Amino acid sequence: MDRDESSYLVKALGGSPMVKVIDFLLENKIFDFTKVEIAQGAAISRITLEKIWPVLEDTGVLIETRRIGNGVLYTLNRESPVVEKLAELDRVLTKRGTEELLHKKRSALAPA
Repeated sequence: MDRDESSYLVKALGGSPMVKVIDFLLENKIFDFTKVEIAQGAAISRITLEKIWPVLEDTGVLIETRRIGNGVLYTLNRESPVVEKLAELDRVLTKRGTEELLHKKRSALAPA
């Protein structure tokens, strides 16, 4: 998704750095990333990411997956109850938003 377009999760919860990071990781849950890649993908600065990083770790949202040289890669902790609930919320919001979008398109195409 183009970062200029807000996901349904960001639309519902706002565009705080925390929400942007969680949204990026949910959208890319099968991949692992460095901190720099997470900041870029979430469209926030590395400094901002460092400020919220302890909360992401303390809540169990992130886990370290591997080390490559000096780099450390992270991904969503899919076993975390917090991540499960966030993923469920994302699915519900996306389904609802998609249904509303389809309804609007059908209404626009219907003869007057």
